[in-house]
Amino acid sequence: MEYVAPILKNPIDLENEVSSGYQTVDMKSLSITFRLPVKQMHNDEEILNKVFIPAINAILLIHSVSITSFKYTIHQEKENLICKAIFFGAVDIAAVEKEWNNKLYMHGYTKAAIELDFYLSRIGLSRLSFYPASTFIAEY
Repeated sequence: MEYVAPILKNPIDLENEVSSGYQTVDMKSLSITFRLPVKQMHNDEEILNKVFIPAINAILLIHSVSITSFKYTIHQEKENLICKAIFFGAVDIAAVEKEWNNKLYMHGYTKAAIELDFYLSRIGLSRLSFYPASTFIAEY
């Protein structure tokens, strides 16, 4: 699935609504990959509508300034949905990671990851060997 938003001629002024951690950064684009930290526990539709879409909406409405356009794709990888998004504008990266971690916590993924870490550590393994980090952010 691929979704593209049109470039806005007059970007919405969200400066007064941006989270307090926002810092002005000149960048062409910000690429974010959202992954679940453990095996998917909900069906694809629930993950899409209750985790990925709310996280993207929070970026657009709360944690950014002057987003001119964005694009995101959602695909399956190792039985889990993965969301890759590119935003053109300034985004508060720390707030995005906090927002994403809150979504994971609300749906039980944080607790499951902690439990998996505990059990794997007992046999000398790491969860990151099986599941990559839940967020990856790169500025371009």
